[in-house]
Amino acid sequence: MNKTLFLIIISFIGIVAQAQKKKNYFKNGDVLIESNFHFSSSKQYVDDSSLVESKQNISIFFPKVGFFISNKFLFGLSLNYSRFSKQDEPNTPEEKKNELFTGIYGRYYFLEAHSRFNIYSDLSWGITSSRITDNIGNVLKTSGFRGDISLGTHYFISDKIAVNFTLSNLLNYTNYSPIGEKRADFKTEQFDVNINNFNNFFDTATFGLTFKL
Repeated sequence: MNKTLFLIIISFIGIVAQAQKKKNYFKNGDVLIESNFHFSSSKQYVDDSSLVESKQNISIFFPKVGFFISNKFLFGLSLNYSRFSKQDEPNTPEEKKNELFTGIYGRYYFLEAHSRFNIYSDLSWGITSSRITDNIGNVLKTSGFRGDISLGTHYFISDKIAVNFTLSNLLNYTNYSPIGEKRADFKTEQFDVNINNFNNFFDTATFGLTFKL
């Protein structure tokens, strides 16, 4: 299932549900606690000999807490820890990247549907730091700033608990430099737009649980 098809399906479900009687799950003063996660592992041969094998692992842990200022808007704090590793076997050391993001975010529920189904968009901004180790043991530490826009959905299995699904980084801006270096001399800026990226749909998606207090 590509991203366009998924968006069409959830939009159709929401539009149909709009014709039914709604139930507002959120109100001013409510608190949400979320915890999303993602893990993927892949293996492929890097040449035709079928002897050199490349393994990649990606894991993401993404907790959030938010406070509603109305039944559609909330603001909160977010944390994102991700780890990427790659190893070309049999004799190549592992390459690793660990990244930590801490920041603030705002959320808008632009489609509130019946049948416990809600669609939202998040805008976040914060500080990011990473530690990168290459396959010969060199270590690079960086720090900087990151902002992104993501799209997600909630499905409430009870009045207090929901299953959520988030498409990460539809739009992303990153500005970073090596730690200990003058930022102006070594600054790297990157801007990504993934709205029309139909491949590897689930590589950036995270699943999790939401609790309403």
